[in-house]
Amino acid sequence: MTLAWSSLNSKQKRYIFFIIGAVVMLPALLLAAKNRQDIRNYAAGSGEAGVEFAPAGGNVTHNQVLTLTVNMYKIASRAISVSGAQAVFTVDSRFTIGSATCVAPFDGLPFVKVSGQSVTVMCAIASGGSPVALTSANKPFANIKLTVGASAPLGAANVTFTSTRVTEAGIAGQAPDVSTGGETASFNVTTLSPTPSQTPTPTRRMTPTPTPSDTPAPIPSGSPTPTPSATPTPTISAQQACIDTGFTWKSFPDSCVDSCDLLASNRPSCLQEFTYGCDCLANRCWNGSRCVLNATGLTPSPTPSPTRIPTNTPTPPSSPTPTRTPTPTPEVFPTEIVPTEPGLLTCRGNPARLTCFESWRIAFTSGTVDDEADMTEDGNVSLSDFELWRRAYTGNNPTAAPTSTL
Repeated sequence: MTLAWSSLNSKQKRYIFFIIGAVVMLPALLLAAKNRQDIRNYAAGSGEAGVEFAPAGGNVTHNQVLTLTVNMYKIASRAISVSGAQAVFTVDSRFTIGSATCVAPFDGLPFVKVSGQSVTVMCAIASGGSPVALTSANKPFANIKLTVGASAPLGAANVTFTSTRVTEAGIAGQAPDVSTGGETASFNVTTLSPTPSQTPTPTRRMTPTPTPSDTPAPIPSGSPTPTPSATPTPTISAQQACIDTGFTWKSFPDSCVDSCDLLASNRPSCLQEFTYGCDCLANRCWNGSRCVLNATGLTPSPTPSPTRIPTNTPTPPSSPTPTRTPTPTPEVFPTEIVPTEPGLLTCRGNPARLTCFESWRIAFTSGTVDDEADMTEDGNVSLSDFELWRRAYTGNNPTAAPTSTL
């Protein structure tokens, strides 16, 4: 029996349009729900280990320097041992990022990347190292140094996780992620005395371990009669002192930056990590608070701040003019034995090589996709590819990665 469209009333026609629209939209709604679940699974693991900052928040003031530790702790009742942790977090623009480092024992295979206000840390135990048992107490795996801007607007300044990973060890052929999504550190830029909060006293921990603030506690006055106090002079940060005297504040490839300690006979060891410092140009070095002439008495070179250069004391002509060029400590890498079987010449077939890490590092930091870097073959270069390489390189190979001799 055929029913003519013209014989239907308006209510029947609207009902038919509703049914057709529901049938068309249902697949799109199902796909959106699946994508949302995939994003949640990427941002956090099984939720058995928490990730948080210490201190977790508080009041901060202009030019104040903070050192945050990135910690993990056990939530589940079962025993959990881990081989490393990874985190990507965003720092509010009111802060300037000084440096980020992995801490022992998770500094065996460190990777740190600072891009604008985003920080990525991947910290794991050394090859052959023993997994670390988690407890309900905080276990730090990374540090980050922040400075509140001299003219930062007042108000909320948060440090927020965008993705986390805590890798459980001791499960053959697997590298399960047991992390939560991470807890935001909430700070407030104010003109009041800085009071960064210690790690709060949560019900999950019987004995919290607070991280002390870098700002010293105020010393009570010894005078019994209160007197009006003068307006305090704001402390000038190292960055501001560098810029005010005409030099450049920039990122150096190691922790020694342009320090005068490099001229000492007992030259300090320099960590190979990007660190911000003052570039004092030739014949000068940073003494901790300003750029000064090198200790060898070199002739001062022209600088953007001529008022700081003494002009009434000429340098003797016989004074030597050495060039301060600190020699960086070379990195020593093991010699690789490259397999000869055709199937093991690629990083997808044999990821346990340093050349595969270098391919991943270049692709990850540049945002490109490369077959050698995409070891998981999912079409993306992400933290999962790094984790596959790390386990293969340290001998904790997933079943998909064959073993290679280094």
